[in-house]
Amino acid sequence: MVTDWIFQTQAERARAEADLLAQSGNSPRRMSRAEIKDLVQALGDITTVLRDADPADKSEVHRQLGLGLTYRPETQNGAR
Repeated sequence: MVTDWIFQTQAERARAEADLLAQSGNSPRRMSRAEIKDLVQALGDITTVLRDADPADKSEVHRQLGLGLTYRPETQNGAR
């Protein structure tokens, strides 16, 4: 289920990036509120899918999205 979602999301992202590039004439620009809203709606209920996914699948989603995590315990609970 997660793998299917990954491939669908990658295809939608590639389509959206291609559309934005075509509209912008190859110069980068910020997305409008409407574009961001459309993108979030296209992704669907990702939080439910990821919450219920196998940990290895979650890891693969994070890897393919290029997400990383930096834990800094000294900044937790007001500690400095």
